[in-house]
Amino acid sequence: MRVLRKVIRGLCYHHGLLSVVPDDQVWADVQRYEIPPGFFDEMTVAHSEPDIIEYRWTTLPEDELMHSVWRLRFFERTPFYGIVFRSADAMRHAVSVNGEAS
Repeated sequence: MRVLRKVIRGLCYHHGLLSVVPDDQVWADVQRYEIPPGFFDEMTVAHSEPDIIEYRWTTLPEDELMHSVWRLRFFERTPFYGIVFRSADAMRHAVSVNGEAS
């Protein structure tokens, strides 16, 4: 998951969303649940090479804890998702409430 978080941090910079994202503000895991279709369809679609990495993201300007949500799929296989939080404290709060960590 460390590498996946690093990829998400780099994509944030690449797309001009945030300049520097510390690792302790990013949560990532294998996608275990479906993203609601309406939310999924509104995400921005991008890829490096479609058969290597396809990803989607959306920013959450109204959310106090989360900055953006990411969905990445490598080699047309396993999907992953990640969340970039507005701060390390916001991520710790969310993880303590949901009982998950990566």
